[in-house]
Amino acid sequence: MEDEPERARDAVDLVLNATNSVGETPLHLASIRGRSECVRLLLQGGATVNAQDRDKRWSPLHCCAREGSLETFRVLMEYRADPNLQDLTGSTSLHVSARFGTYELLEPLAAAGSVLDFQRPSDGYTALHVACRHSNSMETVRTLLSSRADPTLKSRSGQPAAFLA
Repeated sequence: MEDEPERARDAVDLVLNATNSVGETPLHLASIRGRSECVRLLLQGGATVNAQDRDKRWSPLHCCAREGSLETFRVLMEYRADPNLQDLTGSTSLHVSARFGTYELLEPLAAAGSVLDFQRPSDGYTALHVACRHSNSMETVRTLLSSRADPTLKSRSGQPAAFLA
C-alpha cells in the first residue's frame, strides 16, 4: 500500500509524456493548437517542457512558434522552455516563427533569450534568411530587422538574407 502513491505518479507521468507515432506528446499537440490552458495543465501535472518529437525533433516551443499563440508562448516560457533548442535541421523556435510568418512571437522569443542571429549548422541560415526565403510576410522581415537581426550575415553558400527574397 505504501507504494500506491508512487505507482499512481508513475502512471500519471506515463500519460503526460506518452507519445504518438512520431513522438509527439500531449504537450506538443496542445502547443500546436494554441491551447494555452491545456498547456498549463499539462505542465502543472509534470509534462516535460522541452520534450522533442522523433520526427523533426521539435519541442512544444517549436510547435507554438509555428502556430503563433502568444499566450501559449508565455505559458511555455513560464515553465522554462528553451528558446535555443535545435530541431533536426538545427532550427530554433525563432527560425520556425520566421518560416511560418508568426511575427508576433519574434520579439518575445528574442526577449526570452533566443539568439537572434543564430546560424543553422546545416546551411548557415539565420531567422532572417529563413524569413526572406520562405515567409510571405514582410512584417516578419521588418520585425526581425527592427529587433536588430544582422542583414549582412552570409549563409554557408555566401548569400546574405536579402539575396533570398
